Amino acid sequence: AEEIFPADIPDELARRLQRLAVRAHDALRLRDYSRIDFLVDLEGIPWCLEANSAPGMTANSLLPKAGRDAGISFPELCDRIVGLAQKRRRGHST
Repeated sequence: AEEIFPADIPDELARRLQRLAVRAHDALRLRDYSRIDFLVDLEGIPWCLEANSAPGMTANSLLPKAGRDAGISFPELCDRIVGLAQKRRRGHST
């Protein structure tokens, strides 16, 4: 298998998959972050393969790579995840 990152797909398809990933994340009531994997068949139909509620967080893992691709450094990504958890916790403690 060959890992191609970011995926060599049209921008419109990438935006569609991003929207679907957020919908899957929300529908599954996942918290703070996740990684949702898709396969797109030859007809262009996306199929959700996996919802990973605890994706890898090493520098070579897919989530940090996606962050870098979006202009978010690894330390900033970690800070954002911690901030989301802190915000959620504060919301439950009041």
